[in-house]
Amino acid sequence: MNKIWIVGLAAMMGACASDANWIAIQETDEFTDIKKCTVTVGSAQLGFSPFLITYSGHFYPFIRTVKNDITVGVRSGGKIRLPVGEVQLRIDGNKAWRITTAETPLEFAPRIQLGSTKEFVKSLPPESQKLLAGMNEANQNVVSRMLSPYTSATGDKANNILREMLGGRKLIYR
Repeated sequence: MNKIWIVGLAAMMGACASDANWIAIQETDEFTDIKKCTVTVGSAQLGFSPFLITYSGHFYPFIRTVKNDITVGVRSGGKIRLPVGEVQLRIDGNKAWRITTAETPLEFAPRIQLGSTKEFVKSLPPESQKLLAGMNEANQNVVSRMLSPYTSATGDKANNILREMLGGRKLIYR
């Protein structure tokens, strides 16, 4: 998939959706120079600018490409971004897609630090310390994804959703 597909999707979905205009936003990370292209909607758009108005408590679908990797999902809007949780997407009359928080890439999740167990861990044998450290990392990842203002799919699933969106006319989500 490339940027042309994403921009084409923005134009197509903008023409098909009566209550939302899809726009493409290209960003370049100022430290890594990695380019990201995101196609999304908001509750309103400021003229023809790439600035969307979004509201807290509202959720918005998005598609993002980074280094030819596609991510499709739903994001929270507004200044106070709420956790999204599990998502369902449905394009036209097709079967609904279910996207869970466990699928969400950690890059979208806020990094959560759970309580420190350093004093307790020091009293354990080295192999137990290593096991506990791994469990702590896994728990932090689960909690981070659950509290993420994004829920999204990647890989084949994201490509299949995108393919369906390109051929579709109406997207609903919850």
